[in-house]
Amino acid sequence: MSINFRMVFGWLQRLDFRLAGALFLSFAITAVLLLPFCDFIYSCGCAPFWAGAADLCNVYVAGVSHCPWCEPRDPIAITVPFVAIFLGQGFSIYYFDRKSRPSFFVLLALGILVFLVLGALNGFIFKLIDNYPHFF
Repeated sequence: MSINFRMVFGWLQRLDFRLAGALFLSFAITAVLLLPFCDFIYSCGCAPFWAGAADLCNVYVAGVSHCPWCEPRDPIAITVPFVAIFLGQGFSIYYFDRKSRPSFFVLLALGILVFLVLGALNGFIFKLIDNYPHFF
């Protein structure tokens, strides 16, 4: 019995590495920049993962308004905005790729732009929900 590698790995021929790479890299950049972006919009003290992450966030300080993204709440309520960012990135990159077939770097820039826009929108919504005093 022999294995037909073309049949088993045929999907690799159809895989668009430019699109997959832009999606993966924009998701990775979003995951790395999420906490510094949190600090940028809320001035809460969050830092990149390699610099302590949310250890210095004001959510651990008593007597002050707590960062809306780091505030402990229902797991569903906290994950919905971030899933929305990732879905927005995936949809916009995929749709833009199918319409105009841009370069890898244009797709990557689009993914980062969508992260910034949807992150700011989600941040503003959470600011309103928690009545947080600082935004940008």
